Amino acid sequence: MKLPSMESNPLGPGKRITRLLSGYGRVFFAAHPAAGALFLLATFTVPAQGAAGLIAFMMSNFWARVFGFPKNLIESGFFACNGLLTGLALGLTYTINTAFMVMLMIIAPLGVLMAAALKALFDRYLFVPVLSLPFVVTSWMVLAGGREFYGLIHTLEPYEVTLLSDAFSHAPDLFFHSAGATFFQLNTPAGILVAVGLLLFSRQAFFLATTGLFAGALVYRLLNGEMTDLTTGYMGFNFILTAIAVGGMWTVPGPDALLLAVIGSAICAVLVAALSGLLGVLDLPVLAFPFIVTTG
Repeated sequence: MKLPSMESNPLGPGKRITRLLSGYGRVFFAAHPAAGALFLLATFTVPAQGAAGLIAFMMSNFWARVFGFPKNLIESGFFACNGLLTGLALGLTYTINTAFMVMLMIIAPLGVLMAAALKALFDRYLFVPVLSLPFVVTSWMVLAGGREFYGLIHTLEPYEVTLLSDAFSHAPDLFFHSAGATFFQLNTPAGILVAVGLLLFSRQAFFLATTGLFAGALVYRLLNGEMTDLTTGYMGFNFILTAIAVGGMWTVPGPDALLLAVIGSAICAVLVAALSGLLGVLDLPVLAFPFIVTTG
């Protein structure tokens, strides 16, 4: 059997780049190359982490072709997007060393198989979109197994990007921080790039993102939740994705859709706290699981 090459592709360079950028845009349901370019740049505010995401993206597409999965599913960015998020999440957690790269190469085909299996299960029995659940489950597997592999070294490097960290007041800083955290970049420059990309893609999506974030944050505050979960962690992006999904992707735009986005984000805030407690027992992060549960 002849394996496909990650470099050789019947598409021209322009189409390959467009498909790459659209894959990054899929994280926000945005098949928009210009927005995808800004999202790609955002992941490289921490270069090693961005490289881990890009490698995982390319490896996922490679293995999806090797396994012979439907071309339209590959071209939609389904496998690549989940691989990208896995690479970025793990790049936030571990030092990029030889052991990390070995792990990334091994987990890429597993992630593709996981994505295909979950999609088939959801399509056949649950009749709801699988969203980014494959990335969540794959990342959990690595994080759980990583406790037994001492070559995987935990790092706090991504937190050390301090550029523009004190440039904004609390509200915009929370928004930029949460927007960047969608790509597991916990810094202000990444958040600005993501916010501009989202605005470029759709003003409605940008409005839903801001509304959803602050609706979820308000519920979190009213319930006396630990606000550092939102201000220094990456919980808030769940509110953003929930609002965009339920208020803009699967409903007709209007007051009813906006209300649904606010309610969805409020529910997501409760789920963030609940799932944090449950998964904390296993020492696993919630990642995008609250968003998936809320929208599913």
